[in-house]
Amino acid sequence: MSSSVPAPSPITSKSAPELIRDVQVLNGLGGRGLTWITLALRLPQVLAPLGVITWVATQTASPWAAALSSAAVCLGSALCGVLMTFFVNVPWRQWGMVVLALLQGMVMWLLPLAPIESVPTGIDSLGMFLPFFFAGLSLAPQGLVCRIRWNSLLEHRQRADLLPTAMRAESVSEAMSVVTGAAITGLIATTAGPQTVLRVSAVLSVVMIAIFMLHPSARLKQPVLTVSLRDSSERLQQARRWSAQRLRSMLVVGCGGLGALLGAIQGCLVVFAVSVDIVPSMGALYAFLGLTSAIAAVVTVSWRTRVRPWNLWILYSTAALLASMMLSTPSGAFGFAVVLALIGLCIGPSLLCLYGLAAYVAPEDLYIGLVSRMTAATSAGMALGLVLSAYFGVRYDYISAALVPVSVALIPLAGSLVFIYIWRRSPLSSPHT
Repeated sequence: MSSSVPAPSPITSKSAPELIRDVQVLNGLGGRGLTWITLALRLPQVLAPLGVITWVATQTASPWAAALSSAAVCLGSALCGVLMTFFVNVPWRQWGMVVLALLQGMVMWLLPLAPIESVPTGIDSLGMFLPFFFAGLSLAPQGLVCRIRWNSLLEHRQRADLLPTAMRAESVSEAMSVVTGAAITGLIATTAGPQTVLRVSAVLSVVMIAIFMLHPSARLKQPVLTVSLRDSSERLQQARRWSAQRLRSMLVVGCGGLGALLGAIQGCLVVFAVSVDIVPSMGALYAFLGLTSAIAAVVTVSWRTRVRPWNLWILYSTAALLASMMLSTPSGAFGFAVVLALIGLCIGPSLLCLYGLAAYVAPEDLYIGLVSRMTAATSAGMALGLVLSAYFGVRYDYISAALVPVSVALIPLAGSLVFIYIWRRSPLSSPHT
């Protein structure tokens, strides 16, 4: 029998105490910390590209080599996320995830043994970065698997009414994993070395998939999901369907722009660190962005019951654009850390708003497909931002590289403005169409 993962109902439909109570009930039904497990399961996908850029920059002192290496990992991860949507209903999907996690652990553990000092940095030697691309192919986005697990658990407990809350919690985990991974990368790289980040990513991927598979919910019957990437329903009028498609496209564009901003910031960081000879401190500097992003995201969760998410998206996109303009001002590590902290206050909440808005524009059979495309767009955008900022930094100077984050920060802002324009003029009568 086929079932669907419903998109979360609009978050403004419940009060804050009701949402808190639902989350507490959800945690009780999950048992043994399933909510925390699904968050930790996503971290290796964040740790790997950040660990690669820090490690390659330390070994080669080349921003271009570091950016290309990390961009290759991000592109591989984006492709893996798209391919996963085609295997969502295969009977052996759980065991496939185990094999992929073991492969990821092996690749990330062995990656620091590569002779990175000999990697060429010219534009004509991109083929040498294929190993990093294949490493990215093993970085499977785990959001799809986590949502399927909640579906089977709540269906077994006959609490389908909590599915919207579970999907909303997974959207929060999606955003929190990005910013938490940034903070963890910075702390590990500073205390134990950048290559340790890759080793931690390898161990974490294996350990967390083992915990995930040994959790009592893994023994439950796995549902057959209806997952679509396009809306072909005949019940909607053409105008309504077209409006909904454009709204969903704006969310994908917003995620791609936000990923490009994150990538451009990383590119600026590696160019700046190499130019002022503070490469060993790259991890610590990036940790400031991750920590403030996580704090701001937690604060934003409480605001979302009072402020429309699209208004928050416009607010934080504007703040991110203004904060990114300050990247050209710092002359030392302390000033750069302050700027990263300010930008971090905008990144976490923006991710949270984008994944939350998926609830308003995706019907049941499109929700998982939309979230998968948003995750892939974030990784692809990060690769683009990395390459652009590093290229301008190496070809010209740091100031040129600092213009890239400002330019790409316009993308999520434009996406938010177009989104609200379409939303207010669309013939949609239901938020889930």
